[in-house]
Amino acid sequence: MTAPRVVAAEFDSWAEAGRGESMADGHGDMTAQALDRVDFDSDDRALDLGCGIGWGAREMLARGCGWAAGVDLSAAMLARAPAGAGAGYAVSRAEALPFVGGTFTRVLTVEALYYCLDLPAALRELRRVCADGARVVCLLDLYADNPGAHGWVDALDVDVHLLSAAQWAEAFRNAGFAGAETDAIVDRRPLTSAEEFEPSRWFADYASYRGYRELGGLLIDAVA
Repeated sequence: MTAPRVVAAEFDSWAEAGRGESMADGHGDMTAQALDRVDFDSDDRALDLGCGIGWGAREMLARGCGWAAGVDLSAAMLARAPAGAGAGYAVSRAEALPFVGGTFTRVLTVEALYYCLDLPAALRELRRVCADGARVVCLLDLYADNPGAHGWVDALDVDVHLLSAAQWAEAFRNAGFAGAETDAIVDRRPLTSAEEFEPSRWFADYASYRGYRELGGLLIDAVA
């Protein structure tokens, strides 16, 4: 897997290109659907793991969470995260989170875990900082059961883990999570039409794009 400093440099360049904001928009609908399954109250302490510009942390605060922290490898992404009441941010690897054990009751991670150099260690570290009974919501667009996204593996300039839904659930359970269920979430935004579609490094043809959108992203709903 790619060294963390290389991944950080890649996402620093994404931040400078404004992709933190575009990712917030692109992943917003499916994230909202996932968070609709979770209750938040003022006693909850939430972690946004791989937070980018911090939009997930702010969304959990808006839903009633008492306090939220966001961590990301990219300092440039975090520099674009607006400061606000109840939110704090730190540059950190997922394998070495800067929090004491049992800190968080709610966790959101979107499009982040498959970049981890040591995925089992990252999931064990996530379990360490979760309080018993904490709810973890993980969203991934790139996974083995959605072949429309497989072209991203070669398009990305960093290495990724390409796991099936069953493998992701097993990885969470192996890290000490008491339960890990999986589901698909489909983006409710309108599809780009075949006439409007333009090939890119992410989707070489319309069939790949349409197949990816129709199958949707992977939701892992885990309990610590």
